[in-house]
Amino acid sequence: MRKLPPTSDKPTDFPPLPPSDHKLEIKDIDPGKFHKVDEVRKGPCDICGKRWVKYIERWYPGKRPDSYTHKVCEHCMSKAVTKEIMSVRTLPGMIDIIGMNKIHKSIGKCDVCKVAPASWLGGGVKLCETCYKRESRQVTGRRAITNMR
Repeated sequence: MRKLPPTSDKPTDFPPLPPSDHKLEIKDIDPGKFHKVDEVRKGPCDICGKRWVKYIERWYPGKRPDSYTHKVCEHCMSKAVTKEIMSVRTLPGMIDIIGMNKIHKSIGKCDVCKVAPASWLGGGVKLCETCYKRESRQVTGRRAITNMR
């Protein structure tokens, strides 16, 4: 337990603060190593320090069982996912987006970025909204093609 000065009127049953070496940056987060919890939990977020968190680091092979489990708020995870999606590039013309159709049900993750849920399907390829728009810009040189059937 953290000890507060005796003059403080705040409770002393706060959970311990994580050591400073557990502080993360957006670039250090791999969205695939975190999972969303069902309810909002007390933090703090290991990036920005917000009080409430929605994502907790998964256990994965190679991680020591007694190691610190990182916690991240929804805002910071959103930034990390966007960074991950925008870091992926494909060769122009490799994915045929002309025959793709918008899907309104869950069909898994995007085949290109492997992070966001797929919402476009065609030619055996699943794309998320961001990857589809990026591919459309590469093909047309302007806004995304909207082929909704």
